[in-house]
Amino acid sequence: TGRTQAPYLYPNQAALPRARLMSAWRSLDEFRAELPAELPQKDALNHFLDGLQGGSIDYRQVVHLDEQPDPLPVSGESVLPEPVFLEDGLDEVVLRVETPRAALLLLADMNAPGWQVEVDGQEKTLLTADLVLRAVALEAGTHEVRFHYSDPSVARGLAISLVGLVVTLALVLGPGLLRKWRPSARPEVEHG
Repeated sequence: TGRTQAPYLYPNQAALPRARLMSAWRSLDEFRAELPAELPQKDALNHFLDGLQGGSIDYRQVVHLDEQPDPLPVSGESVLPEPVFLEDGLDEVVLRVETPRAALLLLADMNAPGWQVEVDGQEKTLLTADLVLRAVALEAGTHEVRFHYSDPSVARGLAISLVGLVVTLALVLGPGLLRKWRPSARPEVEHG
């Protein structure tokens, strides 16, 4: 009939929020220790994903971390509030977090070299969560958390370029400057 209907959106009721606070954690070393001895470490992610799909890993309640968080999260009966996104860009994500107790902020975005995190303007340890995601430990209170990306290869490339420029300038300008600054030999005049 030529009429267009507005699309229907069906929310996924089982989906977890992209950013959430958690109070229970487990060491990835413990997880890896449970892997079959013949399984290469590179296959840990596949085993982890199989555990998620099979229900043997409780990703809703427990986050697996690459190192011990500081401060340690505190368990409690009250539900932790959801973080609020202030900025959500490709190389920067800023959240406002209000937590009544020490907790872990889990951001379900891929962790990769170059990602860093600041809490209230102070650099903090970026944790790898569930083998591939980003997390940070928070003290109780209200915080502004900024995940930002700085490509390490760009900084290295700039440093190498700068060194190359300095060496080139020294080779080109060096001989002329040396002649200018070197005391010239003056002929001696005899007085008679």
